[in-house]
Amino acid sequence: MARIRTIKPIFARHEKLQELESEWPGMRPMLTFCCLWTQCDREGRFEWRPRQLKLDVLPFVDYDLGATMELLAEHDFIRSMRSEGDGTGMFRHGASISARMFGNRPARFRHRLRKRPVWFP
Repeated sequence: MARIRTIKPIFARHEKLQELESEWPGMRPMLTFCCLWTQCDREGRFEWRPRQLKLDVLPFVDYDLGATMELLAEHDFIRSMRSEGDGTGMFRHGASISARMFGNRPARFRHRLRKRPVWFP
């Protein structure tokens, strides 16, 4: 579920993202970074499903979202955590950003790593 996020004007001055945008203009790393943030839970985690996310993140722009997510991960802006084929992504400073945005509200992690079901007789 997408969430409303506020982006502060200082975001446009982020040096490392600006450098990444200059080096890889066709991949749109800054815009992808912003749009991915709208797909996160309170802890900065999201499902690592590029094809599915593409429907919510710039669906009419012709570029490879998966490759851009990998680029952001290579430069330590987001992390990929994969378990048994399921993927979860996380923003590098997810918890600290969450604390500033949501205060002391309890976090609800929406994207749990799936485990095999335990069946009881």
